[in-house]
Amino acid sequence: MIAILNDRVAHNIMLAPLFVGLFAWVLAPGGALLAGGLLLQLFYARRLTSRRVVSN
Repeated sequence: MIAILNDRVAHNIMLAPLFVGLFAWVLAPGGALLAGGLLLQLFYARRLTSRRVVSN
C-alpha cells in the first residue's frame, strides 16, 4: 500500500511491457485453450460419426 502512495514510485505505464503481459497472460493461454478445445471437438465428432456408422 505504501508503494502505491509513495510519490517516488513511477506511475507511468510503458507500452512494451503492457503488450508482453497481455500476450503472456491472455493471448498465449487463450490460444492454447482454443487449440485444445478444437482438437477435442475434432476427436469427439469423429467418435460420434463412427458410432453412427456402426449402429446403422
